Amino acid sequence: MAVGGGAILPPHRLDGLGHVHRPEHSGVANAIGAAIAQVSGEIERMITTTESTREAVISEVRREACNRAVAAGAKPDTVTVVDHEEIPVPYTPVGTIRVRIKAAGDLFLEEK
Repeated sequence: MAVGGGAILPPHRLDGLGHVHRPEHSGVANAIGAAIAQVSGEIERMITTTESTREAVISEVRREACNRAVAAGAKPDTVTVVDHEEIPVPYTPVGTIRVRIKAAGDLFLEEK
């Protein structure tokens, strides 16, 4: 089965696989997925624990990622952190961590 913008690329028949099926409106399959996707906001920052406690700094970065998702159009009460990554940075004089946090929520649609 072939869907999306590239559905027109394969031939009608593939050796060893047979006929390539292309459902009606297969060219817009990616657009449908994009239309139902959540709105996200992401932030990446290098932090040190000398600035404040690790928990306080991480909490602030999480809040910023959520704010970015809302600024991008997410409904505030649906925004949650969907990805959180921390990687220690070696050979630094103090404990430095690379933090990347992504938050996402449903698209805010104004009610009429």
